[in-house]
Amino acid sequence: MFQTKGTINLFYFKNLSEQPAIKHFITGKKINTPGYEHTSLNMSFNTQAIPETADNFNLLSSETNIPLSQFVFQYQTHSSNVSVVGTNHVTNYKNHTLNCIHNNDALVTATKNIALFIKAADCVPIFLFDCKKNVIAAIHSGWKGTVQNITQQTINVMKGQFGTQPENIIAGIGPAIGVCCYEVGSEVYTNATLLLNTDAVFSHNIVTGKYHLNLKETNKNLLIKAGVPLKNIEITDICTKCSGSDFFSARNKDTGRFGGGIMLQ
Repeated sequence: MFQTKGTINLFYFKNLSEQPAIKHFITGKKINTPGYEHTSLNMSFNTQAIPETADNFNLLSSETNIPLSQFVFQYQTHSSNVSVVGTNHVTNYKNHTLNCIHNNDALVTATKNIALFIKAADCVPIFLFDCKKNVIAAIHSGWKGTVQNITQQTINVMKGQFGTQPENIIAGIGPAIGVCCYEVGSEVYTNATLLLNTDAVFSHNIVTGKYHLNLKETNKNLLIKAGVPLKNIEITDICTKCSGSDFFSARNKDTGRFGGGIMLQ
C-alpha cells in the first residue's frame, strides 16, 4: 500500500490504483486540517460521536471527490451475507440507516458511481475488482466471517450475478490486526479447523498457551482457493493494533472505526 497526506490520511493498494476503471481508498486515523475541531477520523455512526462522523464524511468526500450521495452503507454483523446493490441503495449519509443494508458484510455492484463502503478496527477489509466484467466488491471479514468463508461467498455472487471468472479478479487485503497481536481462544481455533489448514495460519504461544491467528494470510489463502491468482492479490503488512496512531483498533480499546470504499467510475 501507499499513503497520501492531504486534509486526511488515505491509503491505497498499488494493484488497484493501476486500474483506471475504479477508485478506492482506505481512511487512516489522522486529520491534518489545522484548527479542525475533531481530533480523529472516526467513520462509524455506531458510536456516540455522530456529529463528528458526519463532519468527517464531508472531509472524506472532499478528499476523494466522491459525492456522499453515491455512498452505500451496510450494518456489519460478522456474517457471511453478501448483497448486490444498485442506485436504489445509495442514501443520505446523515440518515444512513434509511437504506443501509442490514445484517450484511459484503457488497457487490456492477453499477458505476456507487461507492461501496465498509468499516473496520482490526477486522480485514478486502476489495475485489473483476477487470473483465467491471464488477467490484467490498468485504468486511473478521474471524467469524473468515471461517464462514465470506470471500468465497462473495465470489460466488459475482459469478452468479455477473459471470465473473476468479482468474480475472484483482484483490486487495487491507490493514487489520496482525498475527503478532491477534491472540484467540479455543473457539476460534476449533471453528477454523473446519475450513483451514490451521498449521499455515496459526501460531502457538508456548508462554500463554494461546493461539495467534493470521487473519490476512487466511483470507489470502481462501482467495487463492477460490481461484484468484496469487499474483493478483496485494496484502498489506500493517497491523492495526501495532499502528494505533494511524488506524483504529478494537484491541487498543478504540471505539472509532476506519473506513474503506471502492467505486466503478
